[in-house]
Amino acid sequence: MKKMKIAGIILVFCSFLFIGFGTYFAGFYALGGAIFVSGIILISAGVIIEELQSENNRTNDDDSEKRSDFSTKEGREQDILDNWDGWRCPNCGKVHYQYESTCSCGTRKPIG
Repeated sequence: MKKMKIAGIILVFCSFLFIGFGTYFAGFYALGGAIFVSGIILISAGVIIEELQSENNRTNDDDSEKRSDFSTKEGREQDILDNWDGWRCPNCGKVHYQYESTCSCGTRKPIG
């Protein structure tokens, strides 16, 4: 959104010309003020959009790293154990979410 910021800067500079001509033509004061505000809005919008795009790129990079961890059974199990307070059945080794109290093999969730 570099073009948007550049356009905003140009509008801000143009607004000073209109405000300068306002000494000769009273209507140019208002026009210069409107152009100035429009320029500031364009600059701000360009900065905000750039920040959102860079944040989105960082989020996508983080998501791709997380997805690669889920490509294997071990990666998915490790995610359940690390992020979801999961537990591993002491009898058969199956991984369960924290809210599951009994394994499919019949073993109850260990306490502690």
